Amino acid sequence: MAIDASPYAFGLKLADIGYVVPLATTPEFKRTIEMIIDREEPDYPLVDEEILTFHAIAEQFDTRIVAPAPQFCQLCLDKWLTNQALRDADIPVPETWLATDTSKVRYPAIIKPRSGRGSRGLAYLRQVSDLEEYLMKADGSPQEYIVQERIEGREFTVSVVVALGGPLLAVVPKEVLNSQVQGNQSKGQLLLKGRATCISPFRLVRQGSCPWS
Repeated sequence: MAIDASPYAFGLKLADIGYVVPLATTPEFKRTIEMIIDREEPDYPLVDEEILTFHAIAEQFDTRIVAPAPQFCQLCLDKWLTNQALRDADIPVPETWLATDTSKVRYPAIIKPRSGRGSRGLAYLRQVSDLEEYLMKADGSPQEYIVQERIEGREFTVSVVVALGGPLLAVVPKEVLNSQVQGNQSKGQLLLKGRATCISPFRLVRQGSCPWS
C-alpha cells in the first residue's frame, strides 16, 4: 500500500493499493490516515512529517510503527531541542538562538524553521536587517525559527539505518557537492557523494530478527 499527497507520485502506480492524502501538516491528514489504517490494516509507514501523527494514532490500531520512540522523534524533529540535547551531551554544535532572542547573534548567520528538512526555508543573514525582513515575511511566529552562526567549509551529512530494537545496520556519510541557492534562500536541492559502512544488514534481514527502519 502507498500513500502520497500527489496524485502523480510514481509509488502509487507500483503499489497494490494507492491513496492520495492531504499533506501531513494539515488537520485533515490525521483523520484520513485513521480511515485508511482502519480499512487496510498496514504494517509500515513513514516520512518525517508523518511520524508523530502516526505515533499518536497507533494505539487505536494494531499497526507497527517503523520509527524510533515518540519522545526521541519529538526531540529530533525539533532543531532547537536537538541542538540543546547535543550541547548537554558535550557534542560540539553551532551557536544557536531562538529567533525570539537574537540580541547575541553574530553575523553572518543563518535562519531556518525549527521543524522541516531539505534546507526548506533556510536563508543567509548578513546583518540584523536581513533577520527582521525574514521574520516579517515568515509564515510562522519567531518562536518557530532558529538562528545559527554561519560556518564555512565542506558540508557533510550522515544517514544511519537502525533496526527496531537497536541493531545498527549501516552508517552512510555523504559530502554535499552542490546546494542550489537563489538570492539568500536555499532551494534545498543537494548533490551528494558518499560510501556506506554496512554492519551485517543482510544477515539480520535474512534471519528476520528485525525490520528496517
